[in-house]
Amino acid sequence: MTSIDSADPSKVENAITHESIVDIIINNDIDLIAGRYKIDPDAPLTSFGGAFAKAYNCINLSEIDDRLLYGLVFDSHINPRISLIDYFKTNAIERLVIPIEAEVTNFSLDNKEHYVAIMEYPTGINLKEYIDINGPCSLSFFKKNILLPVVKILQNFEAIGAAHGRINIENIFINPTNNIVMVGECFSDAPFFSQKTVYCPLEIIDCLPITRGTTNVVADYYALGVVCYMMLSGNYNSASYSLEMLLQSKMEQGSYTALTSSKKISNEAKVLLKGLLNDIVTDRWRSKQIYEWYNNQITALNVVRMFNEATRSLSFNDKDYYTCHYLAHGLQKSWSLAKKFILEDKIVGWIERAIGNADVAEKLERISNIGRYESTNSVLVGQEELLVRYLATLDPTGPLRVKDFSMSIESMPLLILYGFARNKKEYLENAKTILKGCYWRFFVIKSLDRRINLNNKLYDIMDRLREFFDKDVAGFGMERCLYELNPNAPCQSEIFKDKMVFTVNQILQELDVQASLGNNKIMDRHISAFILAKLHINKEMTLPSLARFPLLARRKELISLAILAVAQKTTGTKVLKHLAKACIVNLDPVILQIRNKSTRAELIERITDLSQKSTLTNLLSVVTDPSIFQKDLNEFDRAKKLYRKLFFTKQQLFDGAKMDELGYRYGLKICVIVSYLFYSIMLIYLLTK
Repeated sequence: MTSIDSADPSKVENAITHESIVDIIINNDIDLIAGRYKIDPDAPLTSFGGAFAKAYNCINLSEIDDRLLYGLVFDSHINPRISLIDYFKTNAIERLVIPIEAEVTNFSLDNKEHYVAIMEYPTGINLKEYIDINGPCSLSFFKKNILLPVVKILQNFEAIGAAHGRINIENIFINPTNNIVMVGECFSDAPFFSQKTVYCPLEIIDCLPITRGTTNVVADYYALGVVCYMMLSGNYNSASYSLEMLLQSKMEQGSYTALTSSKKISNEAKVLLKGLLNDIVTDRWRSKQIYEWYNNQITALNVVRMFNEATRSLSFNDKDYYTCHYLAHGLQKSWSLAKKFILEDKIVGWIERAIGNADVAEKLERISNIGRYESTNSVLVGQEELLVRYLATLDPTGPLRVKDFSMSIESMPLLILYGFARNKKEYLENAKTILKGCYWRFFVIKSLDRRINLNNKLYDIMDRLREFFDKDVAGFGMERCLYELNPNAPCQSEIFKDKMVFTVNQILQELDVQASLGNNKIMDRHISAFILAKLHINKEMTLPSLARFPLLARRKELISLAILAVAQKTTGTKVLKHLAKACIVNLDPVILQIRNKSTRAELIERITDLSQKSTLTNLLSVVTDPSIFQKDLNEFDRAKKLYRKLFFTKQQLFDGAKMDELGYRYGLKICVIVSYLFYSIMLIYLLTK
C-alpha cells in the first residue's frame, strides 16, 4: 500500500520506459506553430499524411524562408512516433523529409488541441510516377541514384534503433531534373501500419496493421528489396495482391522466388534481391552487405527460401508444409486441432530428420511432454499457453501467435493505446491475454545491435505490468498499462477530450480550469492511472490515518482526493482553489457518513475555510482526521445506548403479554367492586322497602 507521503519527487515524469520522454511545447495560438508557420485548415493535402496525421498546406510567415511547407496535424489521442519527431527536429538527415518544428496548438477546424509537425515538401515525383513515365530503370541508375541515398538514411535509423516503416515507391521521391532522391516522412504512421502487404516481410506479414510495429530496420531493407524489384522490372502490380495470395506464395516459395519468378532479372541484381528479400531475419542484408555488394565484394548468393527447408513435407489438416514458419502459421489457423497435434511425435521427428535441427526438436519435445502429462492427469489449464510456447519455439523470428491473433511484441504499446483511443475492446482483450500469460517470454530474442537494450526495457515493463493490468482499483488496470508503455501519450480521459495533457502539473491546472467552469468531475480511471504512472507509484493508494475505518478508507472520493493531493505535493503546484471546491462537492457522500449534525457542520466549516487558502494535502488531512470520525462514532454509540434504554422501557410498558395480564387482574377487581356496589344498592333497596 502507498500512503499520501510516499511519493518521491525526484521520480516525477521520469519513470523508466522503453522510449525517451519528450518535452512537448504547448502554445496558446490558433493554427500557428513557432509563431511563424500558419496551418491552413481549408487546404488539406491528400497526397501526404498517414493513418494518425492529416496533412494541410502551411503558410510560412517568415520573409527570409521561402521553403514550401505543409503541416501534419496529428490525432489528438494517438501519436506513436512523437519521440522520433523530437529526435529529428535537432538531428537532420540529408534527403529525408523531417520535421522543422513541432508543437501543440489549437486547430480551428475542430477547436481542439493537436500536435502539429511542420514538414518540407519533397521535391520531384514519386517512384511510382517515375515508372509510369519512364518505365523500368537500369541497375546502374538504381544503384547510384536510389539505392545508396536510401541506404544512408536507413543507416541513421539503424544507429538509433528505429525503423522507418514506410519505404515504398510512393514515398520515395526523385527530381527528374537532377535525379536527386528524397525519402518521405515516416511520422504520420506507426511502422508498417499503412504499408501495402507486398512490402511486409514474413515476420510481420500475417499481423494486423496495428500489431506490425517493429524497431528492426531489417524490415525496411526488405521493403527496399521490393522497391528494387519494382524499379528494375517496372512492375508494381504485385502491390495490389491480397494478403492470402502473398502469404501463400511467400510461405510456399520464399519471398525472392514469389516476387521475381515472372520477370527476367540480371545476375548482378539477383544477388542484391536475394540478400534483401531473405526470409531469415538474421541473415537479411543491411548496409554492410549492400556496400560490399556495391563494391563487387559479393558476387553470388544462393536462394534462401525461408527459416529452414525440409527434405520432405509434413502433413497437417490435409495440407503439406515444408517450412517451420508456414507450419506455425497453419497450426495457428487450426487452433483446436493444433493443441492435439503437438502432443504427437510427428513435428518433432520432422524437425529432427527432415530439417536437421536437433536443438529445436528437443525443445519442442519437452513442451509436448508437458502437454501429455497434463492431459493424462485431466489438467486442461495451460493448453493454450503450451501451444503459444510451441509456436514461438517452432518459429522464433515470427510474430507472437495466440488464437486468431498475431502480433509483433514491440507493437504492444500501440495496441493498447489504439484500443483505448478507438474504443477497440477486442484489442484490449488480446493485450490482456498476452500480459496474463507472459507470452513474450517464450521468444528467443535475436535482436540486432542496440535493439537488444530497447527490447529488454520493453520486456521489463511488460513483466511489471503483470501486477497492474487486472487490478480494479484507482491507478491500475489496463489504463495503467497504457501510460507505462506510452510515456509520451496524452491523458485519454474524456475530461480532456479537447485538450492534450502530457504532465501531472498540466492535469492539475486543467482540472482547476474545468472546475472554475462548473465541471466538478475530478477523477476517472485514466487520470488516476496517468498520475500514478508519472509519479512512479506502483502500489495501491490508501489512507493510513483511517486504518480503524476500513470501509471509509476505501471510499473512491477519498482515494481520488489522495491521488490529487500527492500529485500537488510532489509537483509543487500552487493553490488550486477551484479544484479544491470541486473536491469538496465530490466529498458530499463521505460527509453524509457523519451522523451527528453538529460534528458534520464542524467538518463542513473547516474544509470550506481550507478550500480558499490551502492545499489539497491539508484538505485531505482534515477530511481524513480520525478524531472526527471517532467522535461521531462515540456520539453514535451513546445515542445507540440511549435508544436501547428508551426502547427497553417502551417495550416494558407496552409488552403485549403483560398488558393482557394486567387487564385481567384489574378487570377482576373492577368486577368485584361493581358487584359489591350493586349488591349494596340492592340490599339498601330491600331494607328500605
